[in-house]
Amino acid sequence: MRLWLVTLAAVLLTAAAVAQNAEGPLAVSVAATPDAARMTKWLVFDLDMKYHSNYEDYEGPDGLPAKRLVSWIGAAIAIAINYDLMQCGGIWMVERSELLKTFQDLYMIRYNLDIDNAQLQAKLDLVSLDVNNAKDLNRAFGADYMVVGSFDKPSVKEVSVKLRVLTADEPFTEVAVFERTGLYEELPILARELSTDIMKEFGLVKRPGTENYWAEPLTDNLEAFQWLGRAIAGGHSGKMISFFDQAMSVDSNFYITLVEYAKVLYFEKNFETAFELLEKATRLKPGVQLGWLRRGNAYFFAASQIGENIEFLADPGKAPEGWSLGHEDYIKFSTDPALVREYFELALQYYEKAVEVDPGFVSGWVSVAETHERLSRLFAKRAEEAPEEAAGFTALAESHAAKAAETWSHILTVTQLSDRAYQKVALSLWGVDNAKALEYFVKAVQLNPRNQVSVINGAILAKGLADPAALKVFVDAFFSWADETNRHWDTFVEYSMEVN
Repeated sequence: MRLWLVTLAAVLLTAAAVAQNAEGPLAVSVAATPDAARMTKWLVFDLDMKYHSNYEDYEGPDGLPAKRLVSWIGAAIAIAINYDLMQCGGIWMVERSELLKTFQDLYMIRYNLDIDNAQLQAKLDLVSLDVNNAKDLNRAFGADYMVVGSFDKPSVKEVSVKLRVLTADEPFTEVAVFERTGLYEELPILARELSTDIMKEFGLVKRPGTENYWAEPLTDNLEAFQWLGRAIAGGHSGKMISFFDQAMSVDSNFYITLVEYAKVLYFEKNFETAFELLEKATRLKPGVQLGWLRRGNAYFFAASQIGENIEFLADPGKAPEGWSLGHEDYIKFSTDPALVREYFELALQYYEKAVEVDPGFVSGWVSVAETHERLSRLFAKRAEEAPEEAAGFTALAESHAAKAAETWSHILTVTQLSDRAYQKVALSLWGVDNAKALEYFVKAVQLNPRNQVSVINGAILAKGLADPAALKVFVDAFFSWADETNRHWDTFVEYSMEVN
């Protein structure tokens, strides 16, 4: 089965050097190692709801209308399955917060898939995300498989859940179906059983050392589970925060509530409360990697926001329209440059804890690499601003750059599906081993033809090394997404005349 793996396009980089010439064409090997472990990328979206014809005739627990209850619980089931699968080996569950380091305005993603009409209805509803950057599922997440389904409440006491695993590319081929029906009070048990069904079908096993996030017995999670779903399905931040507060009043120690509420809060720039919730989550269950990742994200976003405050105050022309320090959408308490360093270093500490807990956690490793890069840029800038301390800051910048490169290389030992890792390693090899750099650019583009950094820079290398076969890979990729408005259009037209 052929699966296209396409992720969000990176910001275009200008080549830092001119490719060295090589004698004769370069042989570029792109075949995967035959005995290499295959990791698949998965994603789970909120479940699409299907209502029984008589749902208006009865109410759920606490007098809640059944129609509302169905939508809330479907969201909670999706989150629970996502958490279970994220802890499995051989699988890369996409953590949306990872993407939000680049696209911080992406707030809520829902997947609305008609259970009976998959091929026609399988379209993403991406809220606040530029459609030019993510037009479909594959470009957004680079997934092999997606889990979708429906949740129904056919009677007062019963619930029914149906999950389908589809290939994440047209024609969205169905590869497995799982169903469970039981009493409403057993809903957390049903969710856990569905996760187990998926694991057994696809040979997935929990990675060693990962800790269960559920409280025991599972039925004790029901009320918190219900309010978690209501909060996730709230639709906008105001309602979500209100419902999360209610969920916290029901069970302030329910792990998923803590980390999901914290995510909403740090996107709303309420960093201090997010810090508190995530400290509690990692204290309660230090063996669950996602809490450490989210804790790192909270400090990463806070450091980024304080850095923007400092930048915008120094140069108001760079600020977005309507910005002022203390505006409700921006962190209010700080323009302290010391906090930028402190918070990025704390973020790195917590990301490293995530991969210590779970060495196969790809999103954690990506976050480690990205934070080393941010710290490297931070110290390089400070070396320019403080000449008397330049030597020390330069040494720190170089150290973090080297650690970032090491981490990107390490990611390729965890998974061969990260085009960004191939791209980053290729850039680090530029001018050191151009033949190897070209090989890695080719691999990046084969995984993701829309990886603009690899397409542009790979073409420069292929041209300089006189490798028409490799150059054709980049030319074909470029014309699959670019148009005449692209500033590299004329250059790639010239390239195409050489290879076609």
